Order: sequence, then C-alpha cells, then structure tokens
Amino acid sequence: MKTINNLMLKVTYLLIIGIVVVIMWEVIGRSFLHAPTSWYLEVASLLGACSATLAAAYVLQEEAHLGVDFIIDRLPAKWRDAMLSITSIFGLIITLVIVIMLTKEIGWSLKQHRVTDNAILPISPFQIASTLGLVLLAVQFGIRARKHFVLWRKTSPQSN
Repeated sequence: MKTINNLMLKVTYLLIIGIVVVIMWEVIGRSFLHAPTSWYLEVASLLGACSATLAAAYVLQEEAHLGVDFIIDRLPAKWRDAMLSITSIFGLIITLVIVIMLTKEIGWSLKQHRVTDNAILPISPFQIASTLGLVLLAVQFGIRARKHFVLWRKTSPQSN
C-alpha cells in the first residue's frame, strides 16, 4: 500500500504543477495579452479536487493530517489506540459511502457524456481519479483501524 500511496503522491505533484501552469497561463493571458480565459478556474478546481483525494491516503498513512492531537495525546495509550481505531472505522464507513455515491455519479456522467461548462472537458476522468483516491483512503483507514486495534488489544488487561 505504501508503494501505491507514494505513486499517488507523485501524481499529485504533477497535478499541482498543472494547477500552477493553468493559473500562470491565465495571469499572463489576462495581464499581458489582454485575453482572459473562461476555463482556467474550472480546470484548476478539478485538478485541485483530484490532487486532494489522490494524496489523502498518503497523508493518513504518514499521520500528517490535521487532528485533535491535544486531546488524543492526553489519553493513556490503551484509550488512544481504541479511539484511533474507532475513528478510523468511522472514516472508512464515511469514505465508502462517498465512493458509492461517486460511482453512481460516474455512471451517470458516462451515460450523459457530461463535460465541463467552459473547458468542454469530460468530467468522468476527474470523477474516476477522485474515486480512486477515496478508495485508497478507505483502504488506508482500514489499515489504520487494524493497527490501532491490535495495539489496543496488546495493552488491554484481558490480553495478559
């Protein structure tokens, strides 16, 4: 899983470079060429959404996300592991619900040949990339839940 997450991080870097290029194009076009585009914000937003979802599993894997650490860190190890296991299970469930909803939306987008309003790009590739990122996030939540459940079991009194 680490290899896949690292690969998705590299893809995210490319998407962020794409966002920078699109915005630079707009700035140059608007400021110097007096030719603004109608599509830059749409494309930058879609690339941003894809980069956020594709990098999410990596961020969770590295525990580099924002959290309520000041509360969790004050708990005994046993309770911290229990809490992290429970919240990871909730994260897994919520992420899977979103994946199911997005999968239905992808099917509808493919049937309707949906495109973006201004750039006239098909929407489904962006939806598929975001769904892939969320599937990887769900898997990472499962790995995290198992890890902390095992740690919790090791520190609980009944395991002695």
